[in-house]
Amino acid sequence: MAGQINQAVSKPLAACDGKQIPQINYHITLAFYGAADADKLACLQQAVDNIRGQSFQLTLQKLGYWPKPKVVWLAPVATPDRLAKLQSELSQAMADKCGYQPENRTFYPHLTLSRKSKRAPNITDIRPITWQARHFALVQSITRPKGAEYKVLKQWPLAD
Repeated sequence: MAGQINQAVSKPLAACDGKQIPQINYHITLAFYGAADADKLACLQQAVDNIRGQSFQLTLQKLGYWPKPKVVWLAPVATPDRLAKLQSELSQAMADKCGYQPENRTFYPHLTLSRKSKRAPNITDIRPITWQARHFALVQSITRPKGAEYKVLKQWPLAD
């Protein structure tokens, strides 16, 4: 899927003049916790161990730009109900058990394509790319001089 995304967005993304995210780092954040020590990571893992979400299809086709953080992103036209429910259940479990503070804004699933972009993409629609989500993961972000590195700590399957 990452190859399909790169092929579909390479030209409009190049025109944005930003720092492109390596395709190995493509992901959609369901809940961002921030810095967490070993105890918090264990708490987060335990908090979501009982979540039993359902698999879903996500059709990515909208390119967009947030000017303040200078981020170019790819998103679906609509959020599947199963994704919205999974995100809500994860946030609630993390809040109940680990002190997570959910964001007050509506969840908007998106895949970040570039940062520090000087301009918005010159198109807003691409050929739809379908992503079949079959699992979710607890991921640790490690800051490196060349950018973030993501380490999957645990994955959970989504039921069919």
